[in-house]
Amino acid sequence: MIRGIKGYRLFTGYRGHLPADLKDLEEILLRISHLAEEIPKISALDLNRIFALPPSQGC
Repeated sequence: MIRGIKGYRLFTGYRGHLPADLKDLEEILLRISHLAEEIPKISALDLNRIFALPPSQGC
């Protein structure tokens, strides 16, 4: 899912920036997905500012 988005290359490191911790970013998305499955009343969710830090540093 992460690799399929248009801005994926930004997570791989660019213009001197370190790559993002994709493992932790994936974990966040999986937890949110689980939350939405467990609570059917959730029809939309706005995630504002998730900082993806370098590998092994989390999000």
